[in-house]
Amino acid sequence: MIVMLCENCHTSDTLTDITKTPKNATEVRERGWSVLIEIHNFVSLEIYNSKSMKIITVAHQKGGVGKTTLALNLAACFAQGLRVGILDTDVQGSLSGIKDDLDSIIFVPFDGQLSRLIEQPFDILIIDTPPYLTNQLPDLFAVSDFVLVPSKVGFFDVMAIKATIEFLKQAEQKRPQLKYGVVLNMVKPRTALNRSVQEILNDYGATLLTTTISDRVSYTRSALTSGVFGSDDEKAKEEVTGLADEILTVLGL
Repeated sequence: MIVMLCENCHTSDTLTDITKTPKNATEVRERGWSVLIEIHNFVSLEIYNSKSMKIITVAHQKGGVGKTTLALNLAACFAQGLRVGILDTDVQGSLSGIKDDLDSIIFVPFDGQLSRLIEQPFDILIIDTPPYLTNQLPDLFAVSDFVLVPSKVGFFDVMAIKATIEFLKQAEQKRPQLKYGVVLNMVKPRTALNRSVQEILNDYGATLLTTTISDRVSYTRSALTSGVFGSDDEKAKEEVTGLADEILTVLGL
């Protein structure tokens, strides 16, 4: 359980009293506390019952779905209270090109040794993957706690998820604790998830997250602002925060 103590916390509730440790984000809010992704006015941070670093991999075998942008913004969100690393497995180095400009995010060079990832000194490690890294996806999924699969809302975009979902199902058989979810990304205004798209996701057995990410200029400028949290786009911040919250909830944090 990851909890952030904010300025309006009840002073009678102490973070060191393990008997009061909240079971979920809802209980945290009911007590007047604030979870990680409610990042305003925080004073201090404690990590409860955290046995190891959590690894979140962003993957899809189709290109152009916004994996790198999502990876960067999730890292920026988590980095406002946690030790966060980001690993770019893309040889084109989309993220490595801005590593010196990342604010509070540690860039982790990829040396191909996936077994070493669990030794990293972070609370959360975000892994960005290129669309062509098919042969290494099973190995990446084997060390991941959560896999985020971005997709556009288009019919053919959703159909392209099938291969990635099959990899995830195979990984689940070997590692039942692995969690994953599909997030609809780059959603244009007034775009509805039609029945055909929903049926495709259901047929694939894909878990669709409730959070959606809009098609906004601030996301395309993320590389210049170290994520949307360096911009004045409050709506984008809310979307990324909501996605981070949902991932933590799925992980049981």
